[in-house]
Amino acid sequence: MTNARLHSNVEIFAVEIYSQLETLKDRFFQVQSYRSLSMTNKNIDEYKWALHNRGTLIEIKTLSSTSVNPKVAYKFASGQKTNNTYRHRVICEFHFDHRCSTAIDLRRNPDKYLLCLSAYENEAKILVLPGTLFEVRDVHQAKDTGRYTIILQNIHVPLNIIMEAFKEVQV
Repeated sequence: MTNARLHSNVEIFAVEIYSQLETLKDRFFQVQSYRSLSMTNKNIDEYKWALHNRGTLIEIKTLSSTSVNPKVAYKFASGQKTNNTYRHRVICEFHFDHRCSTAIDLRRNPDKYLLCLSAYENEAKILVLPGTLFEVRDVHQAKDTGRYTIILQNIHVPLNIIMEAFKEVQV
């Protein structure tokens, strides 16, 4: 499958999720999740710039699989090679102070009679949708591992505003 077709399929999937958001209210996520990435110096510098320019928003542009278990992200980060001096291992911490309608909890929840929606139940997945907004709260590099940590604070957008915007885009 070509990148263009894969990108198109991801967009279609994201639109489908957005169209069903109101039915996913029991899965709206709150607290913290983690994701490992490989970033260039330029990418990291952009986050540092956003950190020092308060009010700058970071928008997630694609579906992002995160985990509530930091060990899952650290495991993936430790497997990424960093021999390239222009790329670095990064752990992103996503902080959600409110239940976020664009961060979908895929885990099983027996109290709410919800089945696991991930093929990898042990990874405790949270799916962060495109369009989710964050503000950078910290960027730092560990001296011992060289790994960067970027802390992102979710900007809460009420579901009714998201649904209105989604309807406008669909017209």
